[in-house]
Amino acid sequence: MKVKFFIFIYLPHIQLTFLLEDVKDRLAELEAQLSQERKLREEAENAIADIRRECRAPFVVPSLLDAFRQISELTTRAMEP
Repeated sequence: MKVKFFIFIYLPHIQLTFLLEDVKDRLAELEAQLSQERKLREEAENAIADIRRECRAPFVVPSLLDAFRQISELTTRAMEP
């Protein structure tokens, strides 16, 4: 027989009961989302750093900006394990 644990939180006028397994599952989902968001932020920061490093001139046309962004994405993917 498997024992189930409950988390009981009492607040005035509010009573919440959660299965510990549900809380752990939700935590795992949120951690995965956080990891994905961190990865996206790092990619954006890398793209900006690449643009700053490569474009010292004060004028960048939109197509050139898109090209630098795509190159940055490709190099980021190539460096991932």
